[in-house]
Amino acid sequence: MRQIGASVGVAVLGSALNSAYRNGVDDDIPSTLPEQAREAIHDNVSGAAAVTDKLPADQAKAIAQSARDAFVSGMSAVALICAALAAVTTVLVVALLPGREKTEDERQDQGAVRPVSA
Repeated sequence: MRQIGASVGVAVLGSALNSAYRNGVDDDIPSTLPEQAREAIHDNVSGAAAVTDKLPADQAKAIAQSARDAFVSGMSAVALICAALAAVTTVLVVALLPGREKTEDERQDQGAVRPVSA
């Protein structure tokens, strides 16, 4: 069960990252580039880096910055999803996890009268 949960988690988080990256980089890909170069930029950051090696400096800088910004945006989305899942898990654990029984010493301490220091 744990392996299935991990696999689904990686798939969901990877999809969120990929979607955010693609949405972030789409508008900044010049239409003058060949289709293969545009697809490489659209696919992932390393593809964008490979394409920028073959472009003029000003165009390469703009595409590289766009790819980095899109990746950071995607990672931010993934971090927010993870934080939300952690918060939901915390609430579920607190609400549903049964409490432990008190030991005999804890029961005696609870009923004992403690002297008040002045």
